[in-house]
Amino acid sequence: MTNKEKKNAAAKKYYEANKEKKNAATKKYREANKEKIVALNKKHREANKKKLYDQQRAWRKANPDKVAEHNRRHLLKLNLANRKISWRALDAWAAQVKEKTPFCEWCYSEDNLEAHHIMPKAKYPQYALDINNGRTMCQNCHKNCHIQGGY
Repeated sequence: MTNKEKKNAAAKKYYEANKEKKNAATKKYREANKEKIVALNKKHREANKKKLYDQQRAWRKANPDKVAEHNRRHLLKLNLANRKISWRALDAWAAQVKEKTPFCEWCYSEDNLEAHHIMPKAKYPQYALDINNGRTMCQNCHKNCHIQGGY
């Protein structure tokens, strides 16, 4: 066992033995310095706002399936009653639908693609973010589909 590993093991052992004492001291410090901590957090947040925004945006772009699943769960949990769906959730859903089928399913065009809900989201909000309730269509076919379908 290296010296560093010994120190880590000793620190872990000490922490486990004094966990209650340390938690009480931390709580006492936070209560006494509440304003200072809030100010430091605000300062840190302001200093790193752009960096955090860029990281979140990159993660969302790299993980559209996780974003869509999160949005679907969030919709079912919070928005189902008033039937409001966030545009970010719909954008993520549309990106997944278009990725699944990168051409119009009616005319096989690859230009001006849009995602279409097979079962209308107004009537079936529980399926609004379901990937299997979507088909890729070009703008023209999508318009014609709504004219023929009446919704």
